[in-house]
Amino acid sequence: VGGGLRGWPLARGLERAGLDVTLVFPREPLDALAPGLDPAAVEAARPWTFSWADPRAPLREHRPDVVVCCSWFLAAQIAPCPVPLAVDLAGPILLEFLYQDRQKARELGPLKPRGLAAADFVTCAGARQRAYFYPWLTLAGFDQGALTERVAVVPISADPRGDIARDAPPGDEPAILFAGVALPWQDPLIPLRATLETLERRGRGHLDLYLYAHP
Repeated sequence: VGGGLRGWPLARGLERAGLDVTLVFPREPLDALAPGLDPAAVEAARPWTFSWADPRAPLREHRPDVVVCCSWFLAAQIAPCPVPLAVDLAGPILLEFLYQDRQKARELGPLKPRGLAAADFVTCAGARQRAYFYPWLTLAGFDQGALTERVAVVPISADPRGDIARDAPPGDEPAILFAGVALPWQDPLIPLRATLETLERRGRGHLDLYLYAHP
């Protein structure tokens, strides 16, 4: 999900800045997916989970200096947070729910201002996204004059160390794949242009696009 996709690179970025980071995530999705996963991997991940029945448990167990929460819904559950709280907004989830589950949108709508109100600092993935969130943050009680100081754009990124296992390319002609949903609130042109410029400079390789439109 979006929160997980955001949480991993944010954690790696904080680690590269010299901070000690502990990642935790909800146990219930892991339990639901467990039958189709490697049992050893599930057991290895379970100590880093918490239950939605007690979302404040990680605060008591790990006693963090700062909390980064990739979910305004979770932020609402742990408020008031005893330490500074940054809330990352992976996407306009209520807009998505209008197409996926309207009843869920109605139920969660009132929680969004409460979760944002718990934040000391807010991050999101793009400038257009940030503009979308400004009215929500105003509803949550943020000082309009201080919005630009308390809301930062942190683009979705990959770990620069590149320690993920890779298969060797089949030949000298590198093929680069860009795939997924074309999100209307994010601009993919910066990485695509950088990729094309690199391919053109080296005089080899090709870029394949496999995209479909967001509803």
